[in-house]
This record gives sequence, C-alpha cells and structure tokens, in this order.
Amino acid sequence: MKVTNRVSFQQLKHDEKYGELRRKLFHVAYGSFLIILILFLHKNAVLFILLVLLLIGLLLSLLAKFRHLPIITTMLLLFDRERDLKTFPGRGAITFTLGIFLAVFFFTQRAYFLGSIVLTVSDSVATLVGKYLGKKKVPFLKNKTVEGSFSFFVSTMILSIITTHDVLVSIVVSLVAMLSEMLGQWLDDNLLVPTSVGLSYMALSIILAR
Repeated sequence: MKVTNRVSFQQLKHDEKYGELRRKLFHVAYGSFLIILILFLHKNAVLFILLVLLLIGLLLSLLAKFRHLPIITTMLLLFDRERDLKTFPGRGAITFTLGIFLAVFFFTQRAYFLGSIVLTVSDSVATLVGKYLGKKKVPFLKNKTVEGSFSFFVSTMILSIITTHDVLVSIVVSLVAMLSEMLGQWLDDNLLVPTSVGLSYMALSIILAR
C-alpha cells in the first residue's frame, strides 16, 4: 500500500504497545453502530446496509492497496495490523461486517443480536485481557491465553443471560462461542463467533422448545 511521507506505519509503530487497544476500541465502536442498526431497523434494512458497507469496504481495500487515500489510509495505519496493510487492507472491519451479515441473514433477531453483541464485546474483552493480563497459554494454541478465553466465556455468559434470561442456554452458548473464538487462531473469529452463537442459540431454542 502506498503511503505519503506525512504518515507511515513506522511513525505509528512507536506506540504499537497500544495498537491492540486502538483496534479494539474501533472494534467496539463499529460493532456498537451495527448493533444500534439491528435494534431499530427491520431485518431487510439491516441486511441492505451491511451489504452496502461490505461492497464499499472491499472497494476501498482494493484501492488502498495500491494508492494513498486521504483519511482512509491514515485510519488503516492507525487501526490495521501490519500484515493486513500489505495483503488485505481493512480485513478486520470487512470480516466483522461479513460475520454479522451472515448471522442476520440466517438467524432470528434474538440469535443474530446475541451473536453481534458477543462479537463486539466478548471478543474485545478476551483480546485485551489476553494481551495485557494473560500469563498462561492455552495448550496447542500459542496465540490464546487461559485468562483471555476465560474472560470471553464470562462476558458471553453475562451478555447471554441478559439477552435470553436462560442460564442453561447461556452456559452452552458461551462454551460454543469460546471454542469458536479459540479456533480463530486458524480461522477468522469475526466469522466464527457471530455464526456459532446464532446457530447454537437457535438449535437450543428448538431442542428445548424455548
């Protein structure tokens, strides 16, 4: 990606200690925006907006890979990971949007709302706890910590109980969500988390007739 002399990745790298914090603040802000849409708009309107955002994101990503785009390039330097800047600018935001789009498309309102809020909140909590407080690695998962995964489970439990008012369902959904977040080491958790949460909630609702 071409970058002007006014701002570069190297200029921002001195505070990369806080890079993940910046990314997760954007993650929460963007996710909160989408959750507001989900709460107040009809499903078809939400799907249309998400599709438009996806198309715009893909177009900007393609352009940003080869040329400097005012504001967009600066935002990418601030919030993107270095590897994504070189290969797929804006990857995180695009897969985040796609994950919620899939959840909204396939599941009921409560299911996709829960999937969206878990992706927005629990994923951020797990990443920050794991990065700044995590000490013990999860066996066979070098990029995951016990503290981060546990915080993901707890925050998902809280969100699920508030949303569903069902402790048993919340425990199962939280376990499924935590496992899908762990698989994010190999696959994209922006896609796995909202879809696994939505699917597990809908399956349990049918099985338990709730």
